[in-house]
Amino acid sequence: MKDLYADFKEVLRRPRYFLSFLILFFLIFSIFRYFTNEALIVANLGKTYYNIEMISLLFIALLSSSFIVLSTYKINYFKKFSKKDASVGGLGAFLGILVVGCPACSITLASYIGLAGIFTAMPFFGLEMKLISIPLLLYANYSVLNSLKTCKIESKKKKK
Repeated sequence: MKDLYADFKEVLRRPRYFLSFLILFFLIFSIFRYFTNEALIVANLGKTYYNIEMISLLFIALLSSSFIVLSTYKINYFKKFSKKDASVGGLGAFLGILVVGCPACSITLASYIGLAGIFTAMPFFGLEMKLISIPLLLYANYSVLNSLKTCKIESKKKKK
C-alpha cells in the first residue's frame, strides 16, 4: 500500500500531471454542480440525500480525475494500457457521470441513451449508481497504480 501511495505522489509531483488532475477535478465537479439543483433536491428528497449526493459527486470527481491522470501517465510510460483497467475505469466514470446532478436531470440525461426507465424504478433515484461507481473507480485506480511501472508482456510461443 505504501508503494501505491508513493507512486501516486510521484505522478502528481510532475507539474503536467498535477495541473491536469486539478483541471479535470474542477471541470468534472463544476459540471456536477451545474446540473445539481440544491433547492429541488432538498425540498423533494431531504438534506441528507443532498449531502450524500454531494459527497459521492466529490469522490467521483476525484477518482475520475485521478484515473484519467494515472492512465495517461501509464500510457506515456509504456505506450501500452491494459484493456481490463481501461474498461473498469471507463465503466465507473460513465456510471458516475451518467447520473450527475438532480434525479430529474439524471433521468433526462439517461433518456438520451434509453435508460430513463431504469432510474425511475430505483428507490433512491440513481444514487445507487453513483455509489456503485465509487468502488469501481477505486478498483480501477488501484489496478492502474498497482501496475503503474510494471509491463506485462505476453510471449507467444511458436507452434511447430
